[in-house]
Amino acid sequence: MSASAEATRRQPGWDNARWLAATLIVIHHLTSGLLARHPTLEMLDFAAWGMRVPVFCILAGYFSRSENLAPRDLRRLIESLLVPYLLFGLLHTLVLLVRGDGFRVHTVVPAWATWFLLSLLCWRIALPYIARLRYPLLCSVVLALVIGYVDKVDNVYSASRTVVWLPLFVIGWKLQQGWAQRLLSRRWTLVAAAAVITADIMIAIGLHDRLDRSWLRTDAPYPSDWTPLLAWTVRLAMLATATVVALSTLRLVPKRSIPLITYLGSGGLFVYLLHPLVLRLIGDRLETWLDGWWALPGAVAIGALTAAVLGSAPVRTIAAPIVRPRWRWLFRPDGDRTHQKMRTPTEQSVARTDRPAWRGDARPTP
Repeated sequence: MSASAEATRRQPGWDNARWLAATLIVIHHLTSGLLARHPTLEMLDFAAWGMRVPVFCILAGYFSRSENLAPRDLRRLIESLLVPYLLFGLLHTLVLLVRGDGFRVHTVVPAWATWFLLSLLCWRIALPYIARLRYPLLCSVVLALVIGYVDKVDNVYSASRTVVWLPLFVIGWKLQQGWAQRLLSRRWTLVAAAAVITADIMIAIGLHDRLDRSWLRTDAPYPSDWTPLLAWTVRLAMLATATVVALSTLRLVPKRSIPLITYLGSGGLFVYLLHPLVLRLIGDRLETWLDGWWALPGAVAIGALTAAVLGSAPVRTIAAPIVRPRWRWLFRPDGDRTHQKMRTPTEQSVARTDRPAWRGDARPTP
């Protein structure tokens, strides 16, 4: 089986990892207002940082193809990423209106958590060109370090996050090329991954209240009070830490199918996109209720329950039109038909001889 075919085949381990990352993201957003008052929550949040977005970025790269995008591929990207980005931006606008927080259109600046859709769209479009570089990972790391010096690159259209997290997306794509089998099956990597996660937890216990969280920001340029040397050094350390922790998490996650967990993980995108809407509506009340000695167990329980509900079959069925829309009406059945009518007979004959390369789009979309 080829690397690309292996990457696209459904494997329980990847869904288990999606479930873990999505659940930790829900817990993080649920408790963001409580961290300053609850050291145990702050410790958990800090330790789990590399197991959240970095894992999603690596998985996104692993399931992406570097072949040139055909018209049908572009249509699918628009349907699966751009359309949900716009729809969820509208939903966030409506929820804020219901809350009485005013009218804000979330298009230029992504709504809560929707930045990932826009970044993933850019990554997948750029991947065929990135793959042609001699050193794609090195180039992506250099770009992630340099972009922090550009003052005008920030959260607008998720530009900063797209560039900063690109190296992890490239690493995920590299895993397709036999790296995953070597990395995730050798026994020594299991021992190394356990050591990394143990060290991550110990550092979080000892330093969570002394480390500057601004070091983890990826949606803005470097702080003005950082020296040029400190800025790129901190970001490089952040990317290296995120990569090591995320890969260790993927190594330790069980590869076999786990009842309920694996199924919920296959709906990780539903959990990721829907939970901010829920928290906008009832998050304040949940934070008030959690503000006590039970903050840590309560947050874990509520976060896991929320992720389970949002990843369940009924919610997936209801939310499918906005999370996984199928807007075939938006595209012509044959994107080249109008252009073909304008061709000369000779040009049409040449086009027919080249038809096999475009066979996927030569007939109407079913």
